[in-house]
Amino acid sequence: MYLLSNNYKSLISNFFITLILIIIQIYFPKIITSEQYLLITIDFLLIYLVYLCFYYQIYLIIIFSFFIGLFQDMIVQSLTIGLFSFLNVLFVYFTGFFKDSNKIWTFKFKCIFLFSLIFLHKFLYHFVFINQVNYFAILFIFMESFMNLILIVLIDKMILNKLFIR
Repeated sequence: MYLLSNNYKSLISNFFITLILIIIQIYFPKIITSEQYLLITIDFLLIYLVYLCFYYQIYLIIIFSFFIGLFQDMIVQSLTIGLFSFLNVLFVYFTGFFKDSNKIWTFKFKCIFLFSLIFLHKFLYHFVFINQVNYFAILFIFMESFMNLILIVLIDKMILNKLFIR
């Protein structure tokens, strides 16, 4: 009985953390570029999904990321329902590989792998949503991915006591 109530506590706490991160992500300042649909922002939910992958089993986080993506699809753009859901599930699936080989890889390779996952996530989103990708868009996606990677490393070193950067 205790384990059952403990599961509910972690589920409820993760739900409230997700709601808080959604509110933070909505009101966090965005860098507006010269492109019409291109905003540089920090994706707090994507960063949160990285850390959830290290604490829980991957298939649970895949289901959770699907619903987060579906919520983002309904809120951000209703024209491409399923895009964020698919990209979040794909991101969490490949982050599972990162979790499985955490002790084998070096720090530099971990950062490159995580950066490439974030870059691929953002690139596919912009490619499908905007329907065109030019050099400026790739540069801005690169900057956005780099900012997210820096935030992941800083949170890991300062708050989480080196969970995946060992």
